[in-house]
Amino acid sequence: YNNEEYLRETLLSGRSYSSFELIRASMMNVIIFSAFGLVAVGSALVFTFVRMLSIETAQNYARRFAQIPTPFISISELAQISRANSPLGQSSGITPEWVYKKIVKSIKEGYLRGCSPEKHGGVLRISLSKQIVKDRCPGCGAPIVGAVTENYACHYCGRVITGVIRKQ
Repeated sequence: YNNEEYLRETLLSGRSYSSFELIRASMMNVIIFSAFGLVAVGSALVFTFVRMLSIETAQNYARRFAQIPTPFISISELAQISRANSPLGQSSGITPEWVYKKIVKSIKEGYLRGCSPEKHGGVLRISLSKQIVKDRCPGCGAPIVGAVTENYACHYCGRVITGVIRKQ
């Protein structure tokens, strides 16, 4: 870049440059353009890699959720399952808080549709694509409203109805 004699000999003979400053400016443009290109490509690669990790995490949880027969699972149970399936085993740093953050992130990114974190009886659980299958109380015929667990107590007659919610 700074060898003026070499640049004049090689570049002035083959190109239509009129001065050394034009040669240097042209080279600087190439350097700057290359630097911006590298930054753009590097940023895109990092973004793609992070997105791929998010998708892989969501797919792993979706596979685990598909194997669970109930419409709810507690975060602590899910952390135990994750630790058992981890290549590092039980000594890995998978905590219920870590699992909760990963699931919420996947839900926000739109990968785990139909799933939501809910608190039932003081226990944080993940609801897994639940579907309400009963709409009336078999005892009094009152509508079932606000069902959040598999076993529902009718607001009118107090009868406990099982199987109100099932996994979709």
